[in-house]
Amino acid sequence: MSEDDADALLTAVRHGDLPKVRDLLAAGVPAEPADGAATGPLVVAAAAGDGAMAALLVEYGADPDRTPALARAAERGAYGAVRALLDAGADPAGPDADGRTPLECARGWLGRDPVEELRRRLTAAAPGPVAVREPAAREPVAVRREEQPDGTALLTVELTGVGGLPATAGVQDGHAAVVCLLEAALGVEPPFEELAARALAAPDSEHPCWWEPVRLLHARGGEPAFRGAERLCGGTVREREFGADVLAQFDYASRDRPHAGQVVALLRRMAAEERDPAVLRSVVSGLGHQRDPAALPDLARHVHHPDPRVRHSVAFALAGLVGLDRPEGMDLVTVLLADPDEGVRDWAAFALASVEGDSPALRDALAGLLDDPADQVVAEAARGLAHRGDPRAVGPLLRILAGSDPAGYAWKIALEAAEEATDPRLRAAARTAATGTWGELRSHGAD
Repeated sequence: MSEDDADALLTAVRHGDLPKVRDLLAAGVPAEPADGAATGPLVVAAAAGDGAMAALLVEYGADPDRTPALARAAERGAYGAVRALLDAGADPAGPDADGRTPLECARGWLGRDPVEELRRRLTAAAPGPVAVREPAAREPVAVRREEQPDGTALLTVELTGVGGLPATAGVQDGHAAVVCLLEAALGVEPPFEELAARALAAPDSEHPCWWEPVRLLHARGGEPAFRGAERLCGGTVREREFGADVLAQFDYASRDRPHAGQVVALLRRMAAEERDPAVLRSVVSGLGHQRDPAALPDLARHVHHPDPRVRHSVAFALAGLVGLDRPEGMDLVTVLLADPDEGVRDWAAFALASVEGDSPALRDALAGLLDDPADQVVAEAARGLAHRGDPRAVGPLLRILAGSDPAGYAWKIALEAAEEATDPRLRAAARTAATGTWGELRSHGAD
């Protein structure tokens, strides 16, 4: 390998050029420098919060423990990069050049305003007086927020320094989620109250800083966590939402699930009383996760809810509760199959296709969805028919495979159905799709 090749790899990593990096690695350029330099590609990717790049470099031989990559990603608040490195076997206690562990790097940001902290660091690092550029009234600095692939946001702060030159610094807002990942890897179990506080400080309930505490409490279970979630279910809107999310899959790692009855009773009571749509979505989804058919009347209460996201949660919940022996559940799915929201119809179609058993009425109900305007609904219905050997699945599946986006959800469902089907036309189409010879596949669809 030439020095130019190593420089080209490092430059591509710095620019986040994943295809270029993949080409260079495939051509034999080593994923890390032979001398283990602290500025090697893996550390650069980690410090930039590029989880996909870090995973690719590790795949091609970069050692996640040879450099302080994990500590740099933790300092950045890069949830995705930290996950990728831990999944690759990085030592969760491996220190950085200053002797700080990744957990210390991430914990140092908890409870701090990231914008103020970045401004403080920029000011402290400036060689002389700093004149702050004010882009708007009462805004002390220029701040940019950019959503990242891992669900966090990159916050970039800019100050104008000596000579008018800009000084910038950035950090992702995933430190609380990173702390959770590292604590889990180290076997540390913070109390319920601390995990709840981290989640409730998250920007929203879709953020990793919300869901990592939830996942830890799902796995941990136990009486203290149950009582903590139960208390929050009587609190503010955000507290009720978090409590319901924790209870949704509570004790899932336990065989006997000692709190299952209490969880279902509490969620059913909330389903009857809750008025906030966000909380209700969590409650309804939780009832679905619990898989208790006693909750069907509670789901029926919300099948016509004005918020499509609540109806979506009802359709999701029904996916594990409907069956040929539960006509009340089948009736609810039938209602949702006519919903104006295609996401609701998609989940309802999935629920219907996933019903165990077979009957002419079930097949006819699935066939009735093959003219739906949403390809994902058609794909789910055709999947259910193909699983039952019904020839009505063939045409729609071939059409989706031949004419829809291979990166789309409908195409992937159609391919899975074709691979599992017994019909020779679908099996042939699946083989063709696997080779990527689209011209031949399109001729299949035209037949």
